[in-house]
Amino acid sequence: MATADGHCPAEVVKQLACDILALFIETEARPLADIARCARVRREVPAWAAEKISLLRELRLAIERVTTLL
Repeated sequence: MATADGHCPAEVVKQLACDILALFIETEARPLADIARCARVRREVPAWAAEKISLLRELRLAIERVTTLL
């Protein structure tokens, strides 16, 4: 069975999961790069790093829950 636009539902779900993963990777990379840059320049991890990493962990768990439902 195909969707209204002729696509296979399994392929739509697969593409959606890939898009979600790509978005998360991009979203995760930026703050981690900021943390690494600050640590390299200042020779210490910024005070806000732990909170950012914690928020990224929460985001990852939310994304895993959503993709599991797909």
